[in-house]
Amino acid sequence: MNEECIAIKAFINAFPNLSQERKHAILAAVDRPLRRTLIKRKEVLAMLEVSAPTLRTIISRGLIHPIILTPRKIRFDRDEVFSYLNSGMTLGYKEGSKHDGLG
Repeated sequence: MNEECIAIKAFINAFPNLSQERKHAILAAVDRPLRRTLIKRKEVLAMLEVSAPTLRTIISRGLIHPIILTPRKIRFDRDEVFSYLNSGMTLGYKEGSKHDGLG
């Protein structure tokens, strides 16, 4: 936690009526970086080690959200991709199907 967050934490602790959830939400909002790091589709494919159709499935299921700058210029928030990658979520394909990666 940076110095600003420590100061804000001390400030919000001065309000006893503020719930723990609200305090946590405030600190989480303050600790976020000011600018998102945007990455290209090709970088997302390499990070996730998936094909373009699989990435489209991930997007259509709302697991990662594209940032559409123009119809041909689509980017992704690097932190969101890392969160998905670290979450351990799968697409739910059944073992033995052509999509399970084993066939």
